[in-house]
Amino acid sequence: MDRDEQKLRDDIALVALCHEYCVTVDSAESMETTDFAHRVLALLSRIYVTALDLPDAPEDAVDIAGVLDEEQYTSVAASLARIFGEHDTYLDASHEDMKYSETPVAASLSEHLADLYQDFYDFTALARELPADSLYEAVAEMRQRFAQYWSNTLCDAMRVLNSLYMSGVLAQDEL
Repeated sequence: MDRDEQKLRDDIALVALCHEYCVTVDSAESMETTDFAHRVLALLSRIYVTALDLPDAPEDAVDIAGVLDEEQYTSVAASLARIFGEHDTYLDASHEDMKYSETPVAASLSEHLADLYQDFYDFTALARELPADSLYEAVAEMRQRFAQYWSNTLCDAMRVLNSLYMSGVLAQDEL
């Protein structure tokens, strides 16, 4: 397999993982909370590694237009907030606003996961419309967004979700 074929496979892998994340979030309310958390943790870790291994984005990245509207975003965030219930909000000592505050800053796991959903949804919608030989442009834009924004969001969400999952708190809520 030559380098271009491998790059195309890597690009398609990112599209597939992002699509699988969106499908999983869309079906979250029909899943057991622990199953959902396990699946999201597995997907996010794979998405992170895949995006991390992408080459730096060239200048010809395309703009990934916002396809997901505010109503859809709000619906996804609300659904996730219902799933996590009292565990949705957490104190985030690493938040940028902590520099200016003497009290911890509250963050929302559902908002982090919905933010990722929005980026992944918009990316996969664009990827469906592009011919395979133009996919690299959309992937390049995702690489830029990964570096500038969503890598931190993903890591924050994984850290909190992992803590909830590994502590067994989510399983206790299902009883």
